[in-house]
Amino acid sequence: MQYALQRIEGRDFLVSASEVDSLFNHGASIKDAPLPDLDDITTSPIALVYGAFLPQRNLGAEEARDILIKSVNFWHGWIAGDTCKPVGLHAIEVFPQSGGLTRAFPIAAVIQARKELIDEIGGLKKHAATLFKRVADMDPGTNVFNRDGVLALKGVEKRIKASPLSIHNWKQSIDAKRAKRVAGSIR
Repeated sequence: MQYALQRIEGRDFLVSASEVDSLFNHGASIKDAPLPDLDDITTSPIALVYGAFLPQRNLGAEEARDILIKSVNFWHGWIAGDTCKPVGLHAIEVFPQSGGLTRAFPIAAVIQARKELIDEIGGLKKHAATLFKRVADMDPGTNVFNRDGVLALKGVEKRIKASPLSIHNWKQSIDAKRAKRVAGSIR
């Protein structure tokens, strides 16, 4: 299981195993990596990705969905080791929760980041990349414990129907079944 609830000061927080490792080993020394150049699509391309939004336990489904949609056009962070890597979230399609024990929302999204990060997300097999909306006046470690949930990404769409991929045509390439399958594999 990649995600677990961590109880701190009487509150439950959803965290990933890799975040716990980074926080334990690096704590306050986790630094934000420089923002990518959004105008240079060679080094900072956009990509259609799949995953799930896992809200914190204190949020109802409707509130969680609204928070996720409002996180579009903001920077998100992905903590790896002692670095918080920036990922821009440009658009998102949120699918209904699948029910059962999971509270996850399957998603398809358009992100922009350094090419190496997108390649890394595309190569993930077991664990997802754990993103969260960055708050400018918080260090990454503090932000982890003050977020509304995690955006877990685990697949990049390679079968783009309208090339080049853009904010205007991305929905044509969504594979809804794949989005739900990827979300179902995130635990």
